[in-house]
Amino acid sequence: MLALGADGEAAEQLARRAVEAFEAPMPVGEHFVTLSLAIGIAIGPDDGDEADGLLRSASAALSAARSAGPQSVRAADAGLNQLAYGRLRLEEDLRRALDQNELEVHFQPQIALKPGVVFGAEALVRWRHPIRGLVPPMEFVTLAEECGLVEQLGRFVLAEASRVCAGWTARGMPLRVAVNVSTLQFRNPRFGESALEIIRAAGADPSRIELEITESAAMGDPEHAARELAPLKAAGVRIAIDDFGTGYSNLATLTQLPFDVLKIDRAFVLDALNAPAARVVVGTVIGMADNLGVETVAEGVETEEQLDFVVSHGCTYAQGYLFGRPMAADAFEAWYANRLVAELRALADRAAPGPSGVPHWGVGALMAS
Repeated sequence: MLALGADGEAAEQLARRAVEAFEAPMPVGEHFVTLSLAIGIAIGPDDGDEADGLLRSASAALSAARSAGPQSVRAADAGLNQLAYGRLRLEEDLRRALDQNELEVHFQPQIALKPGVVFGAEALVRWRHPIRGLVPPMEFVTLAEECGLVEQLGRFVLAEASRVCAGWTARGMPLRVAVNVSTLQFRNPRFGESALEIIRAAGADPSRIELEITESAAMGDPEHAARELAPLKAAGVRIAIDDFGTGYSNLATLTQLPFDVLKIDRAFVLDALNAPAARVVVGTVIGMADNLGVETVAEGVETEEQLDFVVSHGCTYAQGYLFGRPMAADAFEAWYANRLVAELRALADRAAPGPSGVPHWGVGALMAS
């Protein structure tokens, strides 16, 4: 709403009248719908002497109003204006980073639990800002979603992960690489076709790529999910349902989607040893996946106790700080080489004859490596 000549008091009164107008349910056909309203106020020229600046200040005030709860009104101030300006600068920097390939893709190991060997890695985007340093992923990924850059960001990560995966395969590192897909990226009506083009253009074997779709994205439009995932699955791409257990899946619908893996959200793994409800969730998901013939990945494994718990329940794979943090591709390659040496030594120790001349095929020897 544009109120010409209004001062702060008049703008506040106008906003309150608007909020009151939405308090009564609105008739829509045979139904009555209740809507909540949040309003941010910016007044020129103090909060912006041009349209763009005024709108940024109003947007910052609106974000503050939303945080305060339904039916809230907030006015811009110096702090919010500074926040809006900082966000604009960060958005401009992110656009430049994408255009000039300043982002990095790091890789976190994933371990096959029964043999205890490395089978793949999850690709995770990182942004090393020239002034701010390492920007937290949640901060700039959320920003990318809000300013329309998330598809470009997603394409970059998939292309870079596929390129690295192809290089690893060529050098005798037959690892699978998992790549996250944002909800907005997945909504693209050409998602499946576009993703397959990116994978093939990078020279990667589609069967070495795993796409992680969040539970909410997959279940938000099951028909779209089935349609877009079908060509990927036919080409050999593996499909994982990410953050499983945090949404509200219709299990009958979920089982109709072409997925290979359920990823158990890290929150359940972290709480599994102390919270009975979390233990039940983890055990139930693993049991259900086993009955469906799909695999499971436990995220956020940080301690030996957590590892023992997911192993005892039959989880297929695990990742977390216990095995390794996300690292640049060259650092991952060095880590992987060291891990292979440790695994070979464990095999040799297991095969070495004991005092009776019988090899020591001790349970868990390879896992301990």
